[in-house]
Amino acid sequence: ALMIRHMAQRTRMADDLAQVQLLVFSAQVEVYHDTVAAVKKLTGLKKHLFNDRPEAYTEAGELLATLTRYITVSAENNSSLVKENQRIMLNRELDEPILNILRLNLERDRTRRLLATDPSDKDTDPAV
Repeated sequence: ALMIRHMAQRTRMADDLAQVQLLVFSAQVEVYHDTVAAVKKLTGLKKHLFNDRPEAYTEAGELLATLTRYITVSAENNSSLVKENQRIMLNRELDEPILNILRLNLERDRTRRLLATDPSDKDTDPAV
């Protein structure tokens, strides 16, 4: 039994218990720690991506590749483990920094698109 003296303590404890997440397997602990680190790192990378720094793109890509491995069904990850990993990532609110980065107004890289089209059409962009 837990004794709570003030209503504010009860509310705070209820909020804390709502955020508790049971991590049964060591792989889930790794996903949890990687997700927490990714949230912090992606939040910090946002300003570097906005300033168009190439090393920020590389680092963000590597982070996303690592996290994608956790939510992709493979020989290492069966579908139930993938669902648990997705739950962990959503509970740690990984979607927010990713959406914030996707909302940035970044300069579009048209070089790959220009190489794939006819050289006489350099002024036109098929995506526009």
